[in-house]
Amino acid sequence: MHESKNNPRIEGYDLARGLAIIGMVFVNFRVVLQLMGADVTGTGAGSWIANWVTGRAAATFVLLAGLGVALLTQQAVDDTAKRQSAKWRLLARAFFLAVIGWPFFTVWEGDILHYYAAFFLTGALVFYWPIRWLLSATGIITLLALPVLLVWERHWDFSSMTYNSLWTLDGQLMNFFLNGFHPLIPWLAFLLLGLALGRHLNRQPKDAPKLGFIALAVALGSELISTVLVQWAIQNGMDTTEAKALLGVSPMPPLPQYILAAGGCAVAVICGCRWLGEKLQGNLILRPFNHLGQMALTVYIVHVFAGVFPLFIFTSKNPDYWTLGRCVAATTAFCALATVFATAWRHWLPQGPVEWLMRRFSDFTDRRRWLALATSGALMGIIVTGMHTLEIQRVNENINTFSQSLPDEKEFEARCTRWVIAKFFFSDDNVYETWARKHFGSKSNFEDEWLTQMYFEYAKEQPMDETDFQDWLSAKVEERIEVGNK
Repeated sequence: MHESKNNPRIEGYDLARGLAIIGMVFVNFRVVLQLMGADVTGTGAGSWIANWVTGRAAATFVLLAGLGVALLTQQAVDDTAKRQSAKWRLLARAFFLAVIGWPFFTVWEGDILHYYAAFFLTGALVFYWPIRWLLSATGIITLLALPVLLVWERHWDFSSMTYNSLWTLDGQLMNFFLNGFHPLIPWLAFLLLGLALGRHLNRQPKDAPKLGFIALAVALGSELISTVLVQWAIQNGMDTTEAKALLGVSPMPPLPQYILAAGGCAVAVICGCRWLGEKLQGNLILRPFNHLGQMALTVYIVHVFAGVFPLFIFTSKNPDYWTLGRCVAATTAFCALATVFATAWRHWLPQGPVEWLMRRFSDFTDRRRWLALATSGALMGIIVTGMHTLEIQRVNENINTFSQSLPDEKEFEARCTRWVIAKFFFSDDNVYETWARKHFGSKSNFEDEWLTQMYFEYAKEQPMDETDFQDWLSAKVEERIEVGNK
């Protein structure tokens, strides 16, 4: 949001943005830990709250983007002379976010910045629409989530949360528009809802508490109805995972009930923060959270490089360390440091570094604006290149470490040969080949494929003496035969 006499900052929005960034850091930390196999599920109320936050923090951010567009353009809605200038400012911000967002996307597949580029682009095209048009478009886009469900699983391997073919044209288009982490359909609904909310609150700020209570009722109602429907479907024989995906309020897939629940929650939080910000304006307790919110873009980028990646490296070496409580503690520690940094920075400078570069590019027309864009792109490119280099080095080190830990391959082959000889010594070759064909498809499948797989299993079990190895391999063979017979 641009700060001026005609367009002052609204502390409640900064407060909401600060709370949203804390929620987003927690969600991203937890998702990374879960993908690495850490048990951060939690139990009881803690588990429910952790799952509930997922998808709500990001939705709040997108609604706040819509509110920011409404605040940025409030003087241009009814003034056609100012409308073109406001449109170009939004388009410039969209271009800036695209320039830094797509390189960032190469190292952080959960990125939202490149989606923000499309959000601001959309905002530039519709910011002057009547509120009823904005709400109608919100409803239409929300309903479009239903047909998108037909292609939702395309390219996804949900067992590892891997998006295959991401860097092909089809993968990029599908991920961006239909089935990524924040696809435009239906996430544009949050932007349009935020824009409509911002436009209304710009004119009727006293309506914030009333709208907040209505939104809270919508969110709670959606959650309750969804819970009842999921339980009913499970009791009537539907698979639990399928029932939660189709009838639940999870952000993946983002079906209409999720938009209602997350959108209602976001509106309630924003309206509540606006009311609280007006009541406690200038309060020292809220000021650190406001500073954190004012630097949300900077903190979002930093949390990946200074939070997610160190977490990933630590967890790869300490996989059993994490619990939900420790994940919350890590989030608290990071956000506390980020708040101290933001407060210190704002004491000396009016905007965060990334925020300043974006505004220097979008809000000025001199040639130096291009220097701001080039600087941002170059810095992001250097950081991303460095992260890719470190990742390659880490992978190579792991490969070298794993290779050094592998047992002698010739010794393994000799032991396998002795196992075959011991088992089939008194039989002719036909008996061995018949046995291998029956249980493994062929002799070559047994020797060249299955025993090769066992080599890596053996690497995890070594050292073994000869007797232990023969018993171990016999047990593995019997296990394989039993599985094949079922």
